[in-house]
Amino acid sequence: MLRKSLLLSLLLALLLAACAPAASATSRAIEEPEQPPANAPALETPPPEETPPCAFVWARRELPELSAQLEEALQGLDVPRLTARAVAYGEDCLDEDGNPVYFATRQTDFYVMLEVESLQDEARLGDLLERVLTALGRFPTDQTPGPNPGYVSITFQATGEARQLRFAITQAEQALREGLRGADLLRALHPTP
Repeated sequence: MLRKSLLLSLLLALLLAACAPAASATSRAIEEPEQPPANAPALETPPPEETPPCAFVWARRELPELSAQLEEALQGLDVPRLTARAVAYGEDCLDEDGNPVYFATRQTDFYVMLEVESLQDEARLGDLLERVLTALGRFPTDQTPGPNPGYVSITFQATGEARQLRFAITQAEQALREGLRGADLLRALHPTP
C-alpha cells in the first residue's frame, strides 16, 4: 500500500512539474516572446467539433498589425525613442507528433519601451504612463485577440538604467477610475519598496 501511494505521489509530482512553466522560460517570454516556428498555425481556434486531440503548450504570437496601430497611437508622446508591441498569449495545440495544429489565444499583452531623460522624475514618468494607458484604451479586450484582459509591460529607459512596470490591464483601468494621475498613478501601478 505504501509503495502504491509513493508511486502515485511521484507520478502526480511529475505531471505537475511537466505542466508548470519553467521560471527562466517564463521571465524570458515576458520580455522577448519566442518566435513561432515557420509552420505556426493561425490565431483562430477551430470549432469544438473540428478540434483534434492535442497537447497544449503555452506560447506567444506577435501581432504586427496591432503593434503598428499601437505605435501610431503613441506617436504624440514627447520621447526620443519609443517601441510598442502587441503580443497574443495563449496555447499551441500540438498533435501527437509535436506539430502545431492551432493556436488558442487567451489574451493580448502590450509591451511599450520609452526613452526618458531621468528615471527620478516621477511626475514625468507618471504623465507618460497615463498617456500610454489612454492610448491603450483604444484597444479594449473585446476588440483584441483572446477573451481575457491581458497585461501591460512598460519599460522606461534612461542612460543605461531602466524601470520596468508590469500590471494587469484591469489594474490600470481601476487606478484610472479611482482618479489616480501622474506620480500617484505610477506609484499605484509600480510601488517601490
